[in-house]
Amino acid sequence: MATNKNKQLLTYTVILGVVILCLTCYAEAQIETAFTPNENFNISTQEAKISFGVGGTYTNATVTNGMWSFTDLKLNGSQTLNTFKVSARNSNITINSFRLGNTSLRAARLRYVAEGLGEQTFHIGIAAGEGKWGLHPEWSVIVNGVWLGEGDGWKITTDGTVTIKGVTGNVSIVHYNFLGLSESDSDLPFYEQHSVSIATIAFTSFIAILGTIFRLKTKKGHADLNGVNLTQEYVAKKVRSK
Repeated sequence: MATNKNKQLLTYTVILGVVILCLTCYAEAQIETAFTPNENFNISTQEAKISFGVGGTYTNATVTNGMWSFTDLKLNGSQTLNTFKVSARNSNITINSFRLGNTSLRAARLRYVAEGLGEQTFHIGIAAGEGKWGLHPEWSVIVNGVWLGEGDGWKITTDGTVTIKGVTGNVSIVHYNFLGLSESDSDLPFYEQHSVSIATIAFTSFIAILGTIFRLKTKKGHADLNGVNLTQEYVAKKVRSK
């Protein structure tokens, strides 16, 4: 009996030890590492330097085959990027912000500054899929305020990896999936698939109605001044005066 009890006690002790070890490893993996704008994440083999315009935290950061991978990256003033991969070649980049829109609009925007006419690669954790007609209209790249269509200096793969070449200055990568062209949207209500389109049409119609009312009032005012729309009282006065 004593031997059996000792075996049971040993078994429980081993199980408890394994659980404690797993919890310890998990806790260590979740420890956040803080960084400042002064820190650089270099890729020496590709003559590239990656930095951030603001401070922030991450739980893990590794570089493999010239690609930095961050887990739970959070820039100050931005939402958390659960999975973020970035690479560059013959250029230096400074990442400034990441914005994630509300559920209805499902928008995301990454802003950075590029120096050097090289190449930058990003993955923000959003898949692009096969796209429609071979294109991905819900994605765009904006360079110094100029919108670039897909194929005009940038491309995107099905997993959402965006590669941009030959640009400098302020760059934004935008995912704005409101066109209802994505397969993942097919199970959403119509108003969510086309929420931005509906809002745009409503606003445009409102402006058109205001314009029509303004034109009619202006036309009526001109008619009154020209004596076209005279009242009966005014006409009677004119008759009496004769």
